[in-house]
Amino acid sequence: MTLFKQMLTATALIFSISGVASASSYHSHHYNHGCGDDASTCDNLQQYSQNFTTTDFDVTKNDKYFFGFDALVAPAENFKITSATLTINTNSNGLFDYLYAFNDGFLTQAASISKGGSTTFSLGSSLFDDILAGINFKAWFSLGSESISQAMLNVNGEYCPPEVSEVPVPAAAFLFAPALLGFMGLRRKTKSTIA
Repeated sequence: MTLFKQMLTATALIFSISGVASASSYHSHHYNHGCGDDASTCDNLQQYSQNFTTTDFDVTKNDKYFFGFDALVAPAENFKITSATLTINTNSNGLFDYLYAFNDGFLTQAASISKGGSTTFSLGSSLFDDILAGINFKAWFSLGSESISQAMLNVNGEYCPPEVSEVPVPAAAFLFAPALLGFMGLRRKTKSTIA
């Protein structure tokens, strides 16, 4: 009879521990540790920064240089671009030389290209969707001797990595412990009857 009381006590102890584990598991989900639906409620906000470079330009008559960048592979669904810049290397004389961006299929003037060397343009938020989908530019020079040699797109953003779900302990694990104790009790009982 004392073996039965020991098994009953062990079973009650195991089930009370599992009840505590379930409650703590509930509270961890209830307080939303990890990420929410968007990056604003993320506990683990990750920064993103990437540079893309091209030296592949389509040149047409009238000294127009067309170039672009492929669609950006976002690191997560909730990825948000915070800033973007375009740096071009040219031998421009700085007179009547312009850079245009294709925004929703229309050309928009970005800015004047400065004289020779490197020119950096800050790209506005109206172009962020185009950067994600793949963006194209056109550089227009006033003289045939002017050209563009390199373009570099820098994209900065933030995202919340997908939350890794907790693996629940199956109910069978809590039933396995009392069964194991029962088998140990049966073994002890059979040993005592044999001896």
